[in-house]
Amino acid sequence: MRQNLPVTAVEYPLADGRYIVSKTDLKGRITYVNPYFIRIAPRNPVLQGRE
Repeated sequence: MRQNLPVTAVEYPLADGRYIVSKTDLKGRITYVNPYFIRIAPRNPVLQGRE
């Protein structure tokens, strides 16, 4: 089973009416994120294809 990493305790306020959306495959790998998700987490190595 996959081990979850620690949460950073950093909060990012979202604009009213905006949502972050992600989809994963059966192994838990992110396969899709909406553009607003990328704006919120632009430096995430997983989103940049470097798992």
